[in-house]
Amino acid sequence: MQMTIQPTHLFSAWRLMIAGSLLAFSLFMSLSTDYAQRGIERIVRLVATNRIEDWSTHIAEKYPSIIRNFGKAPIPDEALADLRREAELYGVKAFEIIPPYDSLGKLRVYARNTFADPEHKLATAALKVNSPDALKERAGLVKVRVPLKDMKGHEIGELVAVADEKKLHARLIGALRHVLLTALAVLAIILVIALFLFRRLHTDAELHLHRVRDYDDLTGLPNHHAFEEILDELTGANAEKNATAMAQAGERTPFACISLGINELGKITCSEGHEGAGHVLRTMAGRFARVAHEHGAHVFRMERDEFIIILPTPGQRQQAYDLAEKLQQEAYRPLYWRGKSLAVTLAVGITFFPEDAATRAEVVRQATLVRRAAREAHGGICVYDVNLDKQYNEKAAIERLLRKAARNCSSYFSLNFQPIVELEHEHLHGFEALLRLTDDEGNTISPEVFVPMAEQLGLMDDIGAWVLKEACIIAAHWPDHLHVAVNLSPTQFESGELVSHVAEALETSGLAPHRLELEVTESLMMGNWDAASTQLEQFRARGMKIVLDDFGTGYSSMNYLWKFRFDKLKIDRSFTQATFASSEARNILRALLVMARSLRLPVVAEGIETLEQAVFLRKFRCNYGQGWYYGKPKKAAELSAIIMRDWQRRRDVYPRHPDAAEIARRSAAL
Repeated sequence: MQMTIQPTHLFSAWRLMIAGSLLAFSLFMSLSTDYAQRGIERIVRLVATNRIEDWSTHIAEKYPSIIRNFGKAPIPDEALADLRREAELYGVKAFEIIPPYDSLGKLRVYARNTFADPEHKLATAALKVNSPDALKERAGLVKVRVPLKDMKGHEIGELVAVADEKKLHARLIGALRHVLLTALAVLAIILVIALFLFRRLHTDAELHLHRVRDYDDLTGLPNHHAFEEILDELTGANAEKNATAMAQAGERTPFACISLGINELGKITCSEGHEGAGHVLRTMAGRFARVAHEHGAHVFRMERDEFIIILPTPGQRQQAYDLAEKLQQEAYRPLYWRGKSLAVTLAVGITFFPEDAATRAEVVRQATLVRRAAREAHGGICVYDVNLDKQYNEKAAIERLLRKAARNCSSYFSLNFQPIVELEHEHLHGFEALLRLTDDEGNTISPEVFVPMAEQLGLMDDIGAWVLKEACIIAAHWPDHLHVAVNLSPTQFESGELVSHVAEALETSGLAPHRLELEVTESLMMGNWDAASTQLEQFRARGMKIVLDDFGTGYSSMNYLWKFRFDKLKIDRSFTQATFASSEARNILRALLVMARSLRLPVVAEGIETLEQAVFLRKFRCNYGQGWYYGKPKKAAELSAIIMRDWQRRRDVYPRHPDAAEIARRSAAL
């Protein structure tokens, strides 16, 4: 997972670093100053000690008489004056000469000889220099105790002196201050540089985060997050809560929300890979951005193949329609990828704020709704209408019902059967199984509604398996010469389980394979035909019949008629019902029948509802017919009467169809 640096975190880290640096510097300065001052005192004491030791040696050499008589007699005044002068030369402010102890550990006659400067107070204070008060008042004065030795090196007493090292102390303190000030300046420079670098990093991180958060990597367009922000600005910060108040204040900005979807992107991904799909998205995004910019609009990439354009339209809805048409024109322009021309279409939905959507949430919901409606209409421009909400709710209810029904098919699905008649003799050939769906309230839902939805939801595999098994079980109770036709959805071929489902249905029911007719539509050929044809060949190898349903409504049938040997063609009801409405339709139907005969393919005509249609189809030797004229779809329990009438008709016990004689007469007259 990619980690993203948050600018707020950087700013907090920067403040912590500054505070920590200042604290560390303060501690460092405090400790450094303390240690430095102690070091200075040690240096000053060392220098003073060396000086006093030199003076002590000098006394022993210059005044041997004093040394010999020390502790026995007072020091003469003349010698005392010389000592005071030399003390000044050696920088001594005050001194004491302490005599040694006798052999009994007692002081000799003179316990102490004190020699200081003429000012008694100064000498007294100097000799107390080790006290805290003296140290504060007389910085640079050092009290030193050194042994006093004779010429032979024997200790004869102790010299206690207070040396004046103020100048040395001042120089060292000055050097220390210079060093500390230099360190402070260097640290200040480092902090300034660090501040500059961190501020720049903070700014770069903000820009990077803004780019990552608000822009799409693939197309470079603003993404859904940026869309939500501009939507908040246009509709108000809390539009859902304050919609009434804002409407009264007149603060909301009218705009059109144009939702776009590239319909063929999934197919392009399958054929050209993600690189090809990415090229299509980048190209279309560039076109959208250029057209939107010309109209003063903002374009956003939402997800996958979806885009949204926000167009300010203060009272001018026509601007949105014009922009939508130009966007569709951009989709029709050639788009090339590695020498191939890729065709894409655009689903465009439009909703207006605040006329259609009164809140921010409604804008998003309606934009999604109109885009889906445009997709279901296979392109074009869809403008929001209140009926779309009703349709969406109905569709959502059916989707929920389908998901529930797929888990328990027998409780919600049922099969009706419509007769298929052999036209020449009007004998019953079999029945087509037609799927019906009933909701919890007993309402029947049309297959034209729920079958495409079940395919989209991926439920037809389970539903189709139930239909196969149920139809075969019911057909197994019919006479052996009757067939059952079952429709197969293209999605059933995609799972790879269809062959096993058919085999299981036949094995469970005991139905002979040659009595099962499997009907497929031309849409199957537009998918993975190689995989589908392999499965169809397996069915044919077992004796089942393969019927091409809705023949003539597609655009690829002719190509596949010679690639796969179908057992029957089923002509779409639209040709049958237009037989006497249009001479062109009649001629096309006649041509289809002639072509089928030349290919030796039996033909089933759907949608026969009138005597005239039956007469026409029989005249041109259509093999089988199906429609309300011969019988409406009925439940399995009602088929016994139809089967019995057919049996009687075959034995000439029961009269043929009431119009049979008329059909024969009219066919002969044509």
